[in-house]
Amino acid sequence: MDRASQALAADLPDGIPDTLAARAAYSNVPRTTVNYRALGRRLREDKARS
Repeated sequence: MDRASQALAADLPDGIPDTLAARAAYSNVPRTTVNYRALGRRLREDKARS
């Protein structure tokens, strides 16, 4: 599982809002990447394999 998908699946500590931007910042992953994973976009590697 890539880091952006892990950021979506991980539990956030108390005090951190449950938003995509907060998940991205907490996980040190670009916000747009987390957003794309949430919308269902696949990894480039996965797209290349198919």
